[in-house]
Amino acid sequence: MREKERNLKIMNNTNREYGFRSKNAVVTLPETSIYGMLKEHSIIFPLFQRGYSWETNNVADLVNSIMHAAKKSTTFRLNNIKNMGTIILVKNHENGKAQYVLKDLKDGSTSCGVVDGQSRLMTFNIFILAFNAYVQKNNIKCRQMTEFDMRYEEDAINDEYAKFRNDRNSASRFSKVYKYIYKAIRDNSEYIHGMKHAIENCYVADMKITSDVHIGYDLFTQTNASGRPMDAKEFIHSTLKEFSRRYNVHHAYDVNKIVALVTTYYKVKSIKVEKITNETLQRFMDAEIVRDREGLREFYAFVKKVEKFQQSNIYHAMNDLHRNRVPNLAYALIAKGYALDGSDDAVNELLLALINFSVIASYKNLNPSGPTGQHLNLLIKMIAEDKPLATVYNKLVEYVTSIFENDPVYMCNLFNGIDKVKDNIHRAIMLTDIWNNNKSADYRDVWLEHAFSQNPGLVWKLNGWTDESLIGNIGNKFLLPMKPNCDAGNKFLDEKNVIYKKAYKDNKGLETTLNTFDALKYKSDKKAYADERKQMYLEFLYDLPLGNIMIRK
Repeated sequence: MREKERNLKIMNNTNREYGFRSKNAVVTLPETSIYGMLKEHSIIFPLFQRGYSWETNNVADLVNSIMHAAKKSTTFRLNNIKNMGTIILVKNHENGKAQYVLKDLKDGSTSCGVVDGQSRLMTFNIFILAFNAYVQKNNIKCRQMTEFDMRYEEDAINDEYAKFRNDRNSASRFSKVYKYIYKAIRDNSEYIHGMKHAIENCYVADMKITSDVHIGYDLFTQTNASGRPMDAKEFIHSTLKEFSRRYNVHHAYDVNKIVALVTTYYKVKSIKVEKITNETLQRFMDAEIVRDREGLREFYAFVKKVEKFQQSNIYHAMNDLHRNRVPNLAYALIAKGYALDGSDDAVNELLLALINFSVIASYKNLNPSGPTGQHLNLLIKMIAEDKPLATVYNKLVEYVTSIFENDPVYMCNLFNGIDKVKDNIHRAIMLTDIWNNNKSADYRDVWLEHAFSQNPGLVWKLNGWTDESLIGNIGNKFLLPMKPNCDAGNKFLDEKNVIYKKAYKDNKGLETTLNTFDALKYKSDKKAYADERKQMYLEFLYDLPLGNIMIRK
C-alpha cells in the first residue's frame, strides 16, 4: 500500500479507507437555497456535534447580512445571493452498524443528520422563530415562515433546546441569541417583508449529501464549520467524546490533558518514542483505544490513575519544575501498572532521582534539553519494554554521571549561590520533602511564606531589620497553606510565630524538619538561623538519589 493510502487508513473499525469510498458516494448540490432545502426535512444534530456555540458577535455578521439584503431588495436579484459555505448532511441512513446511528423519526419522515453546518442552520432557525414571533405579536400582515424541525441526539442539549422552544426567556445559549435577533428585527421592522424574502431566497450553501454515516464522519474529521482541517487535539478529543457516548463510557476531560495522555499511552503501548504524527495517533486510537468498549475503558482506567497521582505532592513538585517529560515518565509507570502512591520503593527512588536532577539542573542553569529529553524518552521505552526498574534507574545514573563528570563546573558547592534559587524550584524542594515524610499528605494549595517580609514596613525597621538580602535567603522561606500565609501577611515575628504554630498544629503533614520555622529563634539571630536552615535544604538534596553525584561537600 502506498504511503499516502496508509496514512489515510485511520479510525477504521471495518477496514474502510479514510475519505470517500467512491466518487458517487457524495451528492453535491451547488448553491442550493438553505431554506428551500431544509424546510422539508427533519434535522438531527448527531452526538459528535459539540452543541450550539455561537455568541452574539458570531450572530451579528449573519443578522447584519440579512438586514442589508432586506433593505436592498424585496425582489430576487443575483447580487443579493449569499453563499454560506459547505453544509454536510447524512440522509436516509440505513446502515444499522454505522459508527453514528441516527435515530429514525417515529412518524417515518425523512431525516438529515447535520455533520457540518450546525451553528449556521440553528441560527437561521432562531431567526425564523424570532421573525414569526414578532409578526404574530404585532399583527403584521405577513405570512410566517416554516420553522425548521430540529433536534439534538445528545439528550442534555436537546432538553435545553426544547425548554427554549417552550419558554424563549429560559436561561440558555439559544435564548441569548434569540433576544439579540428579536431586537434586530424590531429595530428594522420597516423591512420585515425584505427579511422574509432574504431568508427564503438569498441564502444558499454547497450541500454535500451522503447516505453513509461513515463518509459523513470522514468529512467531519477533514473540515469543521470554518472549512479548515481539524488539528490533532480537535480530532482526538472529538473522537474520544463520541466513542464514549457510543459505548456508554463517561468522558469529561480537558482537551490538552486528554491529548497529552493519549500520547504517553501510545508510547507505552507501542514501545515507540519517535516523533508522533496526527495520523500515527489516529491509527493507534483505532487499534487500541476506541476499537471496542473494553479498549476505551482500559484507557480511561489509566486516566483515572493519572488523575489520582496528580493530586499528590510529588506530582506538584514535578509540575513546579516545568520539565514535562518527568511527569510523562511517571504516567508511563502508571500505564505499566506500577503503584505511584509511595508504596513501591523502586518507583520512589526513580521519581526522587528525576526530581533531584531537575532541581540541580535548573539551579545551575544546566539546560541539556535535547539530550535529556531523548534520554527520558529512552527510559520510557525501557519501562514499556518491561525492563526492571533497577535497570532503568541505573541508566539514569549513568547519564547524570556522564554530565557532571565531563563538566565539573556543574558540580554544586553547598554554599555557592544557593540563595539565588527561584521560588518554583524552592517550592518543588519543599513539596518533595513533605511527600518524602508523608506520602498521603495532599497540600496543593500551599504558598511560599517569607518570614522576613518581602515588603518590610516601619515595625521591621524599628526592630533592626534593615538587611533586605535576607528576603532572598532560602532559609527565610518555607511553605504554608494559603490562609495562614495570608494571615501572617506583613506582621512582625512575635505575631507570626503564633500563626506558624497553629498552622503546624492544624496541618501535621507540613511539619517536617525542613519545613518547620521557629520565628522567635529567627528573631534572636536572623543570619545564623537562616544559614542553618539553608544548610538543611542542601543536606536534604545531597541525601536524595543522585545527590552525591551532583553535589560536592
